[in-house]
Amino acid sequence: MEIGISTYLYHDADIFEGLERLSAIGYRFIEIEAQCLPDPLSENKQEVAEIARCARSLGLEVRSIHLSKCPEDIGGRDAKLRRKGVEWIKSAIDLCRTFEPEYIGIHRGGLWEDLSEPKHFRDVQRWTTESVAEIAEYAKRMGMKLEIETSGGYCDVKAIKEIISPFPRDQVGILVDIGHCWRARGRDPIWAIREAGKSLFGVHVHDNHQGEDEHLVPGEGTIDWPGVVRALKEVGYQGVFMLECFRSRKTQDKDTIALLAKRAAERLLSAL
Repeated sequence: MEIGISTYLYHDADIFEGLERLSAIGYRFIEIEAQCLPDPLSENKQEVAEIARCARSLGLEVRSIHLSKCPEDIGGRDAKLRRKGVEWIKSAIDLCRTFEPEYIGIHRGGLWEDLSEPKHFRDVQRWTTESVAEIAEYAKRMGMKLEIETSGGYCDVKAIKEIISPFPRDQVGILVDIGHCWRARGRDPIWAIREAGKSLFGVHVHDNHQGEDEHLVPGEGTIDWPGVVRALKEVGYQGVFMLECFRSRKTQDKDTIALLAKRAAERLLSAL
């Protein structure tokens, strides 16, 4: 299992300097967080191409692109807003082709809907599946696989498995965000990994105290990391152990956070 890191750590800094620091620290795999890029609707392909060239020149392989801030809900009740969300994601996929990533990651639909009413839950599942069908087909044409993240306070892997069930297993899968699952009380990340099983395309690795979405270095919160790593090995996960840390209880320095996170991941993966 290789170790990688999300560029979200540098989303409010110079991305070129951030890539240089990550390479110097020893990272070889990264995930590009879309918040580090121009808005997809701006079609600023030149700047994105420059970032891609910089990453390649530094020996950084972009394994995935994470579209964390789609402006509209692809599973919400408003059909026009769903359409806007789908078109935004397709524009982002087109913009990010230059990175040649294997995966494009999105949040599940209905993220901020009240899903307590069974009929509305079924509607959201259907609307999300319809949106995912179009996005997945577009991603495939662009040479990418689609991964849907366990997002926010709603981390039900079974519901995501239902959404992806109509699609080829090698084309659409699940991105288990370890920290999000732990934050959503009752959603054990170890259970989430095992439930995802062969549909597990990726993981986001960060820690918290089962309250706020802290995005701490592994070991600084209360997640059972040895259990997480064992579960990943049990399901045969061969992807990247993708760190998504941007805080530490020890420092506010971004480069030091990147180094601490890498060392923590190395200890975890070597211990089992």
